[in-house]
Amino acid sequence: MPQAYVSALLRELAKNDRRPDTLYFGGGTPALLSPAQVESLIAAANPLPEAEITLEANPDSAGDWRELRKLRRAGF
Repeated sequence: MPQAYVSALLRELAKNDRRPDTLYFGGGTPALLSPAQVESLIAAANPLPEAEITLEANPDSAGDWRELRKLRRAGF
């Protein structure tokens, strides 16, 4: 299910030529996506270099510090 959602978002982002200054992954469940999936979404959004990129995560499902470090390397 998450990959189908990511694929749909990637298709929509491909239609957009604007560069955002803010990317917000919210709702408490984005941490269920893999770091590779969110990295591909960030790349497809092509944010401005100084863009604020944040991820809302439920502490119970965000994983341990290793998973959080992977998300940081993915662009958060």
